Amino acid sequence: MSKLVTVKYIEQNSEAFIKLGVANGVGSANHWSKGIYQYYLKTKLNRSKSFFFKASVIHDVLYYSGNTKPERRRADILFLQYMFKLINEKVVTWRLDKLLMYGAIAMFYYIIVRRMGKKAFNWGTKKNRQDLNKILQEDGKKEEQIQASNPAPGV
Repeated sequence: MSKLVTVKYIEQNSEAFIKLGVANGVGSANHWSKGIYQYYLKTKLNRSKSFFFKASVIHDVLYYSGNTKPERRRADILFLQYMFKLINEKVVTWRLDKLLMYGAIAMFYYIIVRRMGKKAFNWGTKKNRQDLNKILQEDGKKEEQIQASNPAPGV
């Protein structure tokens, strides 16, 4: 098994990463930009947040696991590529207005993470796939302990 954290690996475990708080989608959980996203919740950006959610989760996990400038750049480029992949999959090609709108929003998100993502990036210890698996397994054990200590009603 590869030690690299790949897009496929993140896709397979995305729900667990979200549950653990490793990934939260578009917008930093504890950054000044949180206010901007909350302000625009009732606009087209809200639709784009859910539209680009898969790309955002991948980006979040790559930011969590990396620790060098090239890894940050790779995470940002994969984020942009995956957003355009989602646009290609979800938007009917004859709707040029939608292609342009989502393309512009994707570029906006890319520019924002390149300019302002430094603080959110993990500059500490690099985490490979084995490290992430260990985190997922520990969380699974905690979940089993919680379920064991709280039996279902009527048992």
